[in-house]
Amino acid sequence: PPHAQSAARLDTADQTALLLVAEGKATFGSPSGEGEADEQPERIRELPDFYMDETEITVASYQRCVNDGFCASAFFTSWSSDLARQHCNYGALGREQHPMNCISPKGAENFCAWRAAQDSRYRFRLPTEDEWEKAARGTDGRRYIWGDEPEGIGGCRAHTKRCGANSTAAVKSVVLDQSPYAIFDLAGNVSEWVIVEQGASDLAPGGKHSFTTRGSNWTRDGALRVADRDATPVPLGDTGENAADVGFRCVANAR
Repeated sequence: PPHAQSAARLDTADQTALLLVAEGKATFGSPSGEGEADEQPERIRELPDFYMDETEITVASYQRCVNDGFCASAFFTSWSSDLARQHCNYGALGREQHPMNCISPKGAENFCAWRAAQDSRYRFRLPTEDEWEKAARGTDGRRYIWGDEPEGIGGCRAHTKRCGANSTAAVKSVVLDQSPYAIFDLAGNVSEWVIVEQGASDLAPGGKHSFTTRGSNWTRDGALRVADRDATPVPLGDTGENAADVGFRCVANAR
């Protein structure tokens, strides 16, 4: 639908909300002399309307997909390392509102596909890098979710190691980690699976594309700039042993 008719909020079968990121132009990447080479050149691109999850997908939301028989749980229940048992949230008592971590990008895509099966009006999938970046920085080209000044000016603004994190936190725990679209935790808590558009021929779940992650997380001190990109990734297997610092969220487009 045209932007003027798009609702500001989309409620889902797993009792969460996606918020509208309105169509229009935005700045992506970093100017020369700032950041890493893979962030350049800075560019302006127009994106259509899309909706993005207000928070990272929680364990509680993922459990509803498991209960429906659509999402898998078997590969989360028998951990082979103390690290995984300590930091992977699925099945951990009291972490129902923590982000769903220790999940492969294909597992994350499967959850988004379940969403689509619940609501035929929308296509649900993982966000692209540009969709994630626009949702994080808005349309004014800011360097950080909260503006242009580094985190040290004004104290801790994301759930990261620098601010004392030693595991994940419940979503929306850090009020200052909120984008111009009122989307939470894009700077911290867990990094998030996104789709690399370059070379992709199909963005739908299971389509031909590769993945990377965006955003900082509870194991890192930095990487808070919204344009920061991870190195070329190797998608994790479904055992998720090394993904305690990675989660995901979905986007939706009208059919």
